[in-house]
Amino acid sequence: MRRTKTTNLTTFVRPTATMTLSSPPGSSPITTITLPPRSTWTSGLHWHETHTEFLRVISGHAWVSISGISQIVSTADGQLVVPKFARHEWRRAVKGDGDTFEESWHEEEIVVEEWTDPFDGQKELFFRNLNSVILDTTRHPSWCMDLWLSLQLFVVFAELDNYPVFWPLSTGHETFQYLVTHFVLGIARGLGRLFGARGAYEEYTPSTLVKKER
Repeated sequence: MRRTKTTNLTTFVRPTATMTLSSPPGSSPITTITLPPRSTWTSGLHWHETHTEFLRVISGHAWVSISGISQIVSTADGQLVVPKFARHEWRRAVKGDGDTFEESWHEEEIVVEEWTDPFDGQKELFFRNLNSVILDTTRHPSWCMDLWLSLQLFVVFAELDNYPVFWPLSTGHETFQYLVTHFVLGIARGLGRLFGARGAYEEYTPSTLVKKER
């Protein structure tokens, strides 16, 4: 697949979310994610193994779940801490998330900042390659490209510290989730090596982020 050079981009626009990265690349740990009104985008339930993550709602109301505890979060809640290995997810707050939900929230634009400790450029590397892969692949829709996109995303997840929960059991089954996820991503990495899928590509990765990774 031909890859579009995106190293100079700082904003990636998709129908359900816009992600704004640091300018110049690698200069700030913060990624800003903007969800348009009624967006169904979700981060998906996942965890990180080498980074502590931080979330902060800049505008609107977001539903956030950390280690099985969910809440509706606004600007008043300040910074949220996501420890390593904590299963977490966030998205737009929707009806049914809590007694405080208001219908007007459907029409809000949601803006959330994310960053990690350590600040080593890996979150930006993840979002750059994730979005570039999605945008390049979805330009040529077909069942074959859908399969390739799934494999490619799993390789990005495996190599850039983003572990999706494939078996969303209740709290207390973290070990089983860990084994399932690492098994699936291990197979994906093996297939990725066979078919040339990588977690980061030169066409998508600014040289400043390569230096940080080293």
